[in-house]
Amino acid sequence: MRAIALAKMLINHGKVHILTNSNYCNRLLAIYGNYPNLTVHPVPNLSPSNLGKYYKQLLDEYQITCLIVDTFPRGIVGELVGVLDTITMPKIMLVRDLNPRYVHQYNLGRFMQDHYDLCIPIELVAFNQNLAIEHPITICSAHEILETASAQKILGVHNPERKTIFICPSGTLPDQQLFQDLYTELRELLPAYNVHLIDYFPAMQLYSAVDVVIGSGGYNTVGECLAMNLPLLGVPFLRLYDRQALRLQRYKHRGIHLIENPLDILPKIQEILHNSAPKLEPVNFHNGAKEVLDRLWHSPFPIDCHQIKPESDI
Repeated sequence: MRAIALAKMLINHGKVHILTNSNYCNRLLAIYGNYPNLTVHPVPNLSPSNLGKYYKQLLDEYQITCLIVDTFPRGIVGELVGVLDTITMPKIMLVRDLNPRYVHQYNLGRFMQDHYDLCIPIELVAFNQNLAIEHPITICSAHEILETASAQKILGVHNPERKTIFICPSGTLPDQQLFQDLYTELRELLPAYNVHLIDYFPAMQLYSAVDVVIGSGGYNTVGECLAMNLPLLGVPFLRLYDRQALRLQRYKHRGIHLIENPLDILPKIQEILHNSAPKLEPVNFHNGAKEVLDRLWHSPFPIDCHQIKPESDI
């Protein structure tokens, strides 16, 4: 999601290549595959050493002039170790909160100092002292959010006067099953509301038609709700590196609710929708992707970042 958000802005400056292991890769290819200056590459199933060689081959083949790495300084499975030292182009790290065990195990703070030209925290990060960007990076900017009537048409809303609940399934198959079961239950228990289990990408485009979101505590879900000023009932899932409960707690003053017991969801929905104020249109918010690019353009590099120009590959 963050890669697409940045790519949609960077393609105005040159060719962009995204290398991703996202579960949404096929959808990314279907939606963004024909964007000019944008190429999406699925990460192949290779050993860490061969994966690192594949990355290097890709960088050389397309004559990439700037490398942006998101979240994992050493790569997804450590495949960037040994590769970064061979790369002479500017190397930018987007730093997200990570499990302290992982941070300490690999001394990630020191690793980033040694291997990256610029580290940009995209949320508060204990192991990096650089100032975090102010707004979350979201796959959609404000002008890409559909008008309410258009979003309701896609959702098949027959009673637009009713409040709408959006369930965003994500994560592993058991995680998604939890949301499926919740959808079935809420449809029965809340007949006076529009309840939707979303299978639309990117879901954020439809948020103008939504009054409350039920989802996980991942960066994208939380960030999209913060941007759209939507209440989120977030169920934190255990992840090897991410700390979803911490992220949900961090924004409790902004309508982000940590749901540790799914039984608490129903009364919380009723409380939120009973007290919710009318929504404003048109939607307006700042996309953190622009803040990232502003830092990229204006930061002094050991290697001049102004190599990134039209017709460069990123």
